[in-house]
Amino acid sequence: MGEFLAPATREAMAARNAAPNDPAAVAAMLAQGQDLAADIAWEDCPARCGGVVPSVTEGGGSIRTA
Repeated sequence: MGEFLAPATREAMAARNAAPNDPAAVAAMLAQGQDLAADIAWEDCPARCGGVVPSVTEGGGSIRTA
């Protein structure tokens, strides 16, 4: 993600800046995000997130530590 957000060259910066205006690029980024999100197992979250586990309560979302 770092290279995308902070490209090293002017050409890469121009490509990054143009991506939100390209429907195919937006579709590819959304698909990649969905694939990455689908691979997350909530059981793994404490190990991956430093002990913070997302939790949804009746009144809304909250975050608790494991």
